[in-house]
Amino acid sequence: MVVGQGSGGDGRSRVVALDAPFDQAALSKLGHELRGPLTGIIGLSGLISRKMTQGGGDPAQWARQLEMIRGSAAELLTTAERVSDLARFGARPPGGSGAFDCRPVVTEVAAALREAAAERGKRIVTGVPAEPVGVTGDPDDLRRLLVELADNAVKYGDGTEVHLDARRDGAAPEIDVRDDGPGIAPDELGRVLRPFERGAAAYERDEAGTGLGLCIAARLATRSGARLAVHSSPAGTHATVTLVAAQAPEQPGQSEHPWPPSSSSTTAPPTGR
Repeated sequence: MVVGQGSGGDGRSRVVALDAPFDQAALSKLGHELRGPLTGIIGLSGLISRKMTQGGGDPAQWARQLEMIRGSAAELLTTAERVSDLARFGARPPGGSGAFDCRPVVTEVAAALREAAAERGKRIVTGVPAEPVGVTGDPDDLRRLLVELADNAVKYGDGTEVHLDARRDGAAPEIDVRDDGPGIAPDELGRVLRPFERGAAAYERDEAGTGLGLCIAARLATRSGARLAVHSSPAGTHATVTLVAAQAPEQPGQSEHPWPPSSSSTTAPPTGR
């Protein structure tokens, strides 16, 4: 659900999302996402079956058609997995909430996406302070949230850099994910956080995707008690995750999750998407 929309002091559009529930339109879009790959699988498998029954045929052509079937099946599996993720993230409480330093999560996400960014001629630039940035939540949820945002920036940003920055300038820690354009049109900004909604840039570039990345990010933010704000202009898209600050215990032993954490409590390496 979009809970705030308008223009910030810098004149850029802003959307703050807490959740993005399914509705009738989303279910209709899901049907469309499934129908295309299934139609291809049924049509090509039937064609190959007829050729095999009639005898003859070109084995090289069969191989190409089987590869197309494999690609359509993989597309279906990706859609099913991401729909399952969306439902799971909305229905279950966080897996393990506690205090942790979010800086390693930022650097792990950058490392996980570095190769994909390089393939597109881009690099991921991280900015983290020297001192720990203590937050409360689930590090796995935060990792996945940042992967979704950074992957979106890598795919659709025009510039050569994607920035991931952690900071705590005020009372609440924040993590920014920024690209260098072309931005999201104002009339699209309010809906790209909903399931199966994609901006015009995705279609113009013929980028494969389910339209669930930003929606999943919004739901993960909700689970963590965080806020996700998305700003956009022709100069680029800027997503800010405002996290819950970790509170240091007044005396040793008063907290189940002591802060700062010991070296043994750093987050695990990110898993692939």
